Amino acid sequence: MVFVPSRGMSFDVVDLSAMGLAFTDAAKGFTEGQSIEFDLLINKKVFLNKLTAKVMRVLDKGIIGCNFEGVDHRKEVKLDKLVLEVQKRLIAIKKKSRE
Repeated sequence: MVFVPSRGMSFDVVDLSAMGLAFTDAAKGFTEGQSIEFDLLINKKVFLNKLTAKVMRVLDKGIIGCNFEGVDHRKEVKLDKLVLEVQKRLIAIKKKSRE
């Protein structure tokens, strides 16, 4: 999840990469080009705080696509590790479903 302090709300993440993420917002309260600050949560606990991203897309289905901005090296390393872990788990799930 992402927690956006300026909104006082959390949103479900639907996609994550080293370059950015997408989350759902049924109210579509974000606009393209907008910069947002947020905390990335895992199991309702802060994994990375004070990340900044630029809203690149606001889709009809309420999906907000963002690109990370100004991520320092320490946070970038943690994001890379998280993305790799998610990819490993998805591969394991696909492999298990084929068996």
